[in-house]
Formats: sequence, C-alpha cells, structure tokens
Amino acid sequence: RAIPVLVVAFVVLGGLAITLYQSNIRIQIERQHEIALNPRTTLIDQMLQQFLADIDNLSRRDAAVAFARDTATITPGRSYPPSQLQLAREFLNITNDRSGSYFSLRYVTLTGAVWTEVSEVNGIIASDFRLSPNKLTNDVYFQSSLASGSTTITPLTSRKNVLGLTETTMRAITPIEDDEAGNQVIGFIELTLNLAPILDTTIPQATEENWQWLLIDKNGQTLDDQTPIQEINSEVAAELSAN
Repeated sequence: RAIPVLVVAFVVLGGLAITLYQSNIRIQIERQHEIALNPRTTLIDQMLQQFLADIDNLSRRDAAVAFARDTATITPGRSYPPSQLQLAREFLNITNDRSGSYFSLRYVTLTGAVWTEVSEVNGIIASDFRLSPNKLTNDVYFQSSLASGSTTITPLTSRKNVLGLTETTMRAITPIEDDEAGNQVIGFIELTLNLAPILDTTIPQATEENWQWLLIDKNGQTLDDQTPIQEINSEVAAELSAN
C-alpha cells in the first residue's frame, strides 16, 4: 500500500517542479522585456515632453504675444510687421534646433486663419507669411482649444506626403495669452510633430530572433502606418484587449 502513496507524491512533486520551472521562465522573460522596454519608454516620454515644452515656450515668447496683438490692427499683405518677422525667426530656430522633429509651426488667429508658417519637408525648410483664412476654422481640435482656452493634443494621424510616403503626425494647439489683458486668449500656436524620429530611435533596425518590435497607440494601431495590431500579431491584440 505504500507504493501508490509514493507514486502520487512523486506525481504531485513533479507537477510542482514543472509549475515552478514555468513560472521562473516567465519571470525571466518579463525581466528581459522590462530591460528592453524601459529605456525606450523613457526616450518616448522625453521626446513628447520636449514637444509640449516647445509649443508652450513658443506661445509665451514676446514675439508671439506681440504679433497676436498686431493682427487686430494690421492689414494682411501690405507689409510684414517686425513682430511677424521675429515670430518667424522663433519658428525657424526651433525647426533648426529640432531638425526633422516637426513638420510645421504655425500662428493661428482666433478665427482659425493661419498667418505665418514655417514647415520642413524632406529636409527643406520653407516660410509662408501670407494670411490663409479658414484653415482651421472647422478643425474640431482647434475649436476645442478655442473653447477651453487650453492646449489640445490631437490623436495620431497617418497621411501621404508629396512623394507618396506615409507620414505619422500628431498636432498640439496652444493658446497665446495677453497678460496685459487679464490673460485673455489672443491667438494660437500649432505645432505638428513628426513621429519618424521616435520610430527610428525606439525600434531597432536589426531585430533579434524571437523578438518583434512594435509601437502601438491606445486604439491598437501601429504608429508607423496605422495597421490594426490584430492583422500583425493576434496574441498581442488579445493581450491588449484583456488589459
């Protein structure tokens, strides 16, 4: 009668050993993931914080406040006021300092017109001082910032550039306040972020065996081309759905 008891005991102990072994492997894998992901998560956070700091800084510059005040009295196209030229220089400085990070920097009036823009396309920087009415008048994110008097950040958007290549962007729109008029909102700065540097920096070009690197937004789409994760990796999609 002792033999069956011993057999059951060995089976139970064997099952426990397998469970502990599997648990140990899972802990090791989770640790490897943590080591690999944490630096990249920190880097992404730093880039996004820089994005928000840049637009906040621009909205507080003397040139931005001065030009916003001037737009109430000047006639478009007749001349370029010093405040507009200085604001354009501020835009150019940021574009050069963050080369490749931003697609465009724009001053936007209270009616949604764009009046001064600096853009970078394929490494070429261009300036536009013209008034372009109604550019953002019906833009829901501009309207949100206008109504709240605070910064609005748009979801990620994929678009085709002039070369037919996919670009992933995100915009921030922040108000310019006049401290001499009780912090009244007198205009806006719009900054369009280029997500390519984040993708290039955080996703290795040479992927290790058994590793798959993906940057996914909260909607379960990849950042580079907005492909649903379900079409790429169903296991990851299931994990996201469960959490």
